[in-house]
Amino acid sequence: MSALTVNIDGLPIPQGSLVSNGIGKGLRHSNHVKLKPWRYQVVSAILAAKPKDWDPSLPVSVTATVRFPRPQSHYGTGRNADTLKPSAPIYHAVKPDIDKVARALGDGIEEAGLVRGDQQITSWNIAKRYTVGDEAPGVLLTLISL
Repeated sequence: MSALTVNIDGLPIPQGSLVSNGIGKGLRHSNHVKLKPWRYQVVSAILAAKPKDWDPSLPVSVTATVRFPRPQSHYGTGRNADTLKPSAPIYHAVKPDIDKVARALGDGIEEAGLVRGDQQITSWNIAKRYTVGDEAPGVLLTLISL
């Protein structure tokens, strides 16, 4: 059994819907301009952390904590600019949808060669939350081969 944990800083981008490039010109993700750089970050970080003995034929369990920045409207103004308002939500219960974020991560895991296909991911434990303090947006990703 192998495992890897990697922290990837950057704004997590969800997987967009597939749209046509025109008749006979294939498909692309609706948000491909933002998705491609994020996917590159994910793949690069995974490859840098990949254990030498990793077996891509094994099933994988994935745990991910996805961090999003709080909007400025959650904070006070003036001298209270660094203080959360009492009305600021605790949970990140807004877009992007967690399943679309998971799809983007799953495709990055596959592209990095940790699995032959993302169907080998047998369990997901994923949460999304707001950043805390000076913490950067991004994802803490742990993969365990089973």
